[in-house]
Amino acid sequence: MVKPLRKWNLITLGLTAFSWFGLGFFYGFGYCFLTDWHWQIRDQLGYPTPFNSYIHFLITTLFSVSVSERWVDVLTASLFFAALIMSILTNLRDYKKSMKSKGDGLR
Repeated sequence: MVKPLRKWNLITLGLTAFSWFGLGFFYGFGYCFLTDWHWQIRDQLGYPTPFNSYIHFLITTLFSVSVSERWVDVLTASLFFAALIMSILTNLRDYKKSMKSKGDGLR
């Protein structure tokens, strides 16, 4: 991730986690307000939404492959948590470097 976008990456991952787990507490684990919005628009346009997962919908529709929804959910969650961990570690490293350089400037 390019340095100027690292904080934004962490913010979007945090918003995703909030939607999946925070809002998911009320609407069901993995709930995404953007996916819900997309499904509402598709319904209004008369397009069927026979999928529970947006990622499963994309894989099935864009690549014309049939994969298990469970497999897609596990892969999506695994890649999400890997990205979140890497983003946290990268942002912590950047923060420590910036604090160190600020401290060096005081001497």
